[in-house]
Amino acid sequence: MTSETGTKVVKKPRKRKRLLIAANVQIPLAIRAMIYWLSCVVTVHLIRLFIDGPVRALFGFTTEGDIAAWWVIYGPPFIASIFFVPIILYDILRLTHRFVGPMVRLKNSLQKLSRGQEVEPIVFRKGDLWREFADAFNAVQARMDQLEADLEAAREPDAREPEHSVTT
Repeated sequence: MTSETGTKVVKKPRKRKRLLIAANVQIPLAIRAMIYWLSCVVTVHLIRLFIDGPVRALFGFTTEGDIAAWWVIYGPPFIASIFFVPIILYDILRLTHRFVGPMVRLKNSLQKLSRGQEVEPIVFRKGDLWREFADAFNAVQARMDQLEADLEAAREPDAREPEHSVTT
């Protein structure tokens, strides 16, 4: 975007409005976090099964009441971990937004540029990752603008040179 004086106007970064902006990247990462959580829960219970069982047998404990004891010992942490899953997923989606968002903006600007449309300089939001991509894109865009201006100037006839007329 250019002002009336011909200088580039840099827009302020937009505030995030959506949590999912690139579901093809963000959802697999959220699923991966759920798999990690489930793996931790299963691991804790396998440890209990393979360590606690032999210890009980070694010291002569009975299995009577084991289920109740298991629930008393492992139930509250399991329930607490279930409450943390939405918080973890939300945090992961916000984190992915920090690197997916800039790439979406870069992709959209490159598509506009390839169609010959005017492209505003890219400004990433505070906290976004890969700021160097915005700087590199803006440098390429400025170079292209300069080359286009130079080409346009070269195509215009120079007003200072008189036109040559052929006289017979």
